[in-house]
Amino acid sequence: PLPGVMHGSHYRTVDEPDGSGRRCVAFLNEVDWRSETTKAVFYEFDEDGNETSRRAYDYPASYVHDLVVTDNYYILFDCPIKIDFPAVFTKYIFEKSCLSELICEDTDRRPLFRIFPRRGESREVKTVEADYWCYAYHHVNGFEEADGKIVFDTCTWDKFTLYFTDICSPNGTDNFPRMKLSRFLIDIDAGTATHHCLSDLPCELPITSWDYTGKPYQHMYLSSAVGTNEAGVNGPMQALTKVSLPSTDALGDATEIEWVPGESKFAMEPFFVARKGAVDEDDGYVVALVHDAEYEGSDMGGRGTEMVIIDAKKFEEGPVARLRLPTYVPFGVHGSWSTTHVAGPPKEAELKAIAALEAAGGKRAQATSLSGDVASTQKVQEGVNGGVIAAGVAAAAGGLALLSGLF
Repeated sequence: PLPGVMHGSHYRTVDEPDGSGRRCVAFLNEVDWRSETTKAVFYEFDEDGNETSRRAYDYPASYVHDLVVTDNYYILFDCPIKIDFPAVFTKYIFEKSCLSELICEDTDRRPLFRIFPRRGESREVKTVEADYWCYAYHHVNGFEEADGKIVFDTCTWDKFTLYFTDICSPNGTDNFPRMKLSRFLIDIDAGTATHHCLSDLPCELPITSWDYTGKPYQHMYLSSAVGTNEAGVNGPMQALTKVSLPSTDALGDATEIEWVPGESKFAMEPFFVARKGAVDEDDGYVVALVHDAEYEGSDMGGRGTEMVIIDAKKFEEGPVARLRLPTYVPFGVHGSWSTTHVAGPPKEAELKAIAALEAAGGKRAQATSLSGDVASTQKVQEGVNGGVIAAGVAAAAGGLALLSGLF
């Protein structure tokens, strides 16, 4: 387990260029809006969970959500927002709004790239202004080119929505997906960050192969909107899309392969699992949960959840497996993948619940085919203590067993 340090919701895993192994990089921003300052702390852990680096930096107050890590830099995207101080005294102190509702757009400035040295003794934070006014929450990847320029890829928004209302509460008028896939070329020496649109497909929650984090790459996988009406309103975020670039330094001409799960189904954040012994960047599987809004067998008001597994090299063929989970997983945003455990080994209570479930005759179903809706059909047995936990663990175990067979 990692040391009990606080950090933000996003992290990156990168290979050290000297061959000493992989690092997990996390960060924490402590913002003081009163003094308009931020303390950014970046943590690095080795593969055994030992903290190998902790670097703190001070810079002006900012709103950031994710980070990009390259061989020599940590990079944050400083969104153009500010605190609505008049609203603090007219709404917040009278309990007419929460603190987060006081964050608003700052149209007087463009977004800024905050660039922090990852190595050496320097704590100088370099700031580069983007030439394109936008917001960005979730970043795809980034890397350093041979000439020292930095490539920074992200999903950009043309308006600020703190709670992602364009995605979570689309109404087809004010709120609807309108993001795009963007690449910025950052020249630290010249102090410029030039924007290029890789794709105008409304997309979010990007993922790449973690073997290519901080390195030149070509393939990414995203949650994406489906369809556009005559008024130019994009449809809801239902699909999974593989976006491929013709080269690592491309500034456009991306190809897109879309998979739509169904009329009333919505794909959540994808994750990429590299095939064992993979040589090609996209040799692996894209794994995602799918929210089913009209599941006939639901005991949660018509809602259900599927797990889909897509061969990334044959993305156009759709899933090689679709597993119906026995327990509804609420529609969410972020996930992760581990070949062993995500939150540590199962706890004693969970193991007892699984044992009780199996003792009652509820054995986990084994998938015998990779076509159709091959589901884990385990049901919770009445009277089993901690049955809900056991059902969730059984579903995960079924998925892992199938994935092990695929790899």
